[in-house]
Amino acid sequence: WLSEAQGLPAQTAWAFLQEASPNFHQIVETLESGRGQILREALERQRADIERFPSWGYKDLHDRWKNTLANERSLQHLPLQRRDSLWFDQIQAIKRQIKALAQEIRDRVGKEHPEFRYFLQSLPFDEIQRQAKEAPLVYLAGTARGGFALIVREQGEAQVVNLPRLTETALRERVQGPDSDPRLGGFLGAYFKFKRERNFYGWLKELEWLLEWLGEAVVAPLLEALHGENRAVLIPGGWLGLLPLHAARLPQGGYALDHMTFVYAPSAQALYHARRRLNGGEEHLLAVDNPRGDLFYTPWEVRAVLRHFSHNHTHLLGKQATRGAVTEALPRASVLHFSTHGNAGWRDSQQAGVLLAGEESLSLKDLYGLHLSQAQVAVLSACETALPGMKAIDEVLSLPAGWMLAGVPRVVGSLWSVDDLSTAMLMARFYDLWRGEGKPVAEALRQAQIWLRDTPLEDMLRYWRGYPDRQAGLVFHRHLTLRANSLHLSRPYYWAGFACVGLP
Repeated sequence: WLSEAQGLPAQTAWAFLQEASPNFHQIVETLESGRGQILREALERQRADIERFPSWGYKDLHDRWKNTLANERSLQHLPLQRRDSLWFDQIQAIKRQIKALAQEIRDRVGKEHPEFRYFLQSLPFDEIQRQAKEAPLVYLAGTARGGFALIVREQGEAQVVNLPRLTETALRERVQGPDSDPRLGGFLGAYFKFKRERNFYGWLKELEWLLEWLGEAVVAPLLEALHGENRAVLIPGGWLGLLPLHAARLPQGGYALDHMTFVYAPSAQALYHARRRLNGGEEHLLAVDNPRGDLFYTPWEVRAVLRHFSHNHTHLLGKQATRGAVTEALPRASVLHFSTHGNAGWRDSQQAGVLLAGEESLSLKDLYGLHLSQAQVAVLSACETALPGMKAIDEVLSLPAGWMLAGVPRVVGSLWSVDDLSTAMLMARFYDLWRGEGKPVAEALRQAQIWLRDTPLEDMLRYWRGYPDRQAGLVFHRHLTLRANSLHLSRPYYWAGFACVGLP
């Protein structure tokens, strides 16, 4: 049913916008309610602070909540052959109990502890507005009749930006080809052909054509409306969630990220939960380094990262990076760096993950049970680590959403199969800007991408010759020299693949 419901909130919001006096609060709430329903419910059900209920005087509520969820799990995991005619009625009864208990938690606990005021409930407009404290939130949606952006700032009314060229048909044709062609075409068709047949330049051409259209149809009007802002949080709906909006090519020249810093978010609710988990605890890096042993540049990338954490790190190299070792190290780490292979979970988004030693991986499904109270940033330096699942794309079932669910407020991930050398250099520069110069995470990523794109070859070679980690610098210098004629770093494929998801 979720697949069938995709796009309905955007269509409803569009209909509301056509009214003579649109209720912008209602429109924003409608868009928010359609974002990440599974994610929102998982975030709430697994909140670690529910365990504090007994100490707050709500032991009865804690026990009833836990028992009801346990009963639901037992029914859901019952084999098909053991489900009798009453099974469906029992499931519905459990769901009614959960709904009633959630209301009781809001009424009783929420009065004294505001963080439970919206338990298992979509955020109202005033709370959505509070999530725009550091930067405006921008909901983006396309419908059959045209698209729109809704800009929510910390104060004032929401602002609508009409995007007439952003129709469902136009977007779908550019992402997956026309409906009249049964074959997968467009951006995704060219991308899968690139992965399957190594048709790199065919996909590169499709990517750059798509970025030009995004600039004209979506980002140029949006930047005009955001004039005076230096950053924004994008909450893209539908197929827009697959695309690097920060790299949209503008009609007047240049790219979107030349004008401001863009951060992505699954929903305002995800930001609401991420904000509660910010802390200033002791810094500790967990670096997962080349678990399969087949990535040449990964060890040098990780060396460039480690130098910013002195001895305060856990470095799992090669076969050391087992699933057990990684999960044991996760709870005490404030920064998580995975330099490995990624799995997008194209067929099953729950299987999206990062590959570990042997045949193991850490998947989206595994993240649901984690409670990482120390983690502040996760950097997923691997292929396809920021892609949402395609079957129900507005559910935003992606690795960044999973890490946010586990407690990480900011996640850096990739939108395609990235180049190994350019990624290693980008990551080294990103950490230099973030850890070395104190730039915020999203701004450091933006500046690193611009640096990789715009720095002349001789200047970049000079940078690596003088790099503080001499061995890593020499490797980057040597291989950049060897690939100088084929590594066209000014093209978006090389610099635009990573995005920051979470708090700005």
